[in-house]
Amino acid sequence: MGRFHLNSDSFVLLAASVIIFQHVVGVFDKNDNLITLMGTVQDISERKQAEEELRESEARYRSVVDNIGIGIALIGQNMEVLSVNNVIR
Repeated sequence: MGRFHLNSDSFVLLAASVIIFQHVVGVFDKNDNLITLMGTVQDISERKQAEEELRESEARYRSVVDNIGIGIALIGQNMEVLSVNNVIR
């Protein structure tokens, strides 16, 4: 088999809620002639939807914490300050 180059990754929106990830690799001979293309296609719609829902949830959380009117700090196990809201800043 020849050598690999022409490595391509892309996200494609097929419909309003269908997103696929495709990966394509070209295989060329010693004279740089394309022998074949190999690739994979994966439906990542659910993953992208979950990522969007997480972003929205984090934004709602941040809005509540920043606007609650009292100081809130998130402290880690080693007593390091991980996060503070607008009242404390």
